[in-house]
Amino acid sequence: MVYKVVIRTLATLAVLALGVTAASADDKQPLRLGIEDSWPPYANSKGQGISRNLVEAAMAAVEHPVEFVVKPYARVLRDVESGLLDGGFNVTRQASTEARFLFGQQPLLKASASYYFAPGKALPVKNPAQIPAGTRIALILDYEYGNEYEQERQRLLEYRVASQRQIIKMLLAGRVDMAIMFDEVLECTLTQMELPAGALSRGAVNHVSDIYVAFHRGEEQSPDHAELLDEGLRRIHQQGRYQQLAEQHLPSDCNP
Repeated sequence: MVYKVVIRTLATLAVLALGVTAASADDKQPLRLGIEDSWPPYANSKGQGISRNLVEAAMAAVEHPVEFVVKPYARVLRDVESGLLDGGFNVTRQASTEARFLFGQQPLLKASASYYFAPGKALPVKNPAQIPAGTRIALILDYEYGNEYEQERQRLLEYRVASQRQIIKMLLAGRVDMAIMFDEVLECTLTQMELPAGALSRGAVNHVSDIYVAFHRGEEQSPDHAELLDEGLRRIHQQGRYQQLAEQHLPSDCNP
């Protein structure tokens, strides 16, 4: 009879221990990350795309829950700065953003951006310093276009808008002289708009961005959050998952 009581007691303790372990895992606070809604195939209007797939896989690799909040890019940045979000992406790491946010060591991805013009209206521009003063240039609100562009932007007439579609329409209507757009994003957006691949003239590459998740600079836990994501990205690189996800461009990623 004593043995049965002991067995029942041990079994009960084991169940309780398992319950505590499971509860501890469930009690992890989800990392709240903002993702923009206008950068396909990396993040479409629903926040779906390559970037989100990479972050989800990285956080799953370190067994930490993550919650995504989809907003316009400018709102994402403001909410990270104010502490409403733990972090946000897709943010180019350059001098202007390093002053505002905390970054980890592992970039999420790399993306190239080029100069674009209306057909037959291309300017002989190879770098930001060669853009003529007073040129009307279309860009996305709060997007970063590299340190070299930052040094030249005061000479130019910037038209900052909320979406890639607006930029394309402005170019085709002659409202601006040029734009800087990320190449794969333009390709996706032209598909959405049912425009041919050659609807715009492509010029030289402006820059290749290292794209990161940016974290709130003043939050005590931000360094831990950045390291957690870094570790997750390292693991999916080692597993071969990163390359698979980074190159997996699904048609749905370009959905409007």
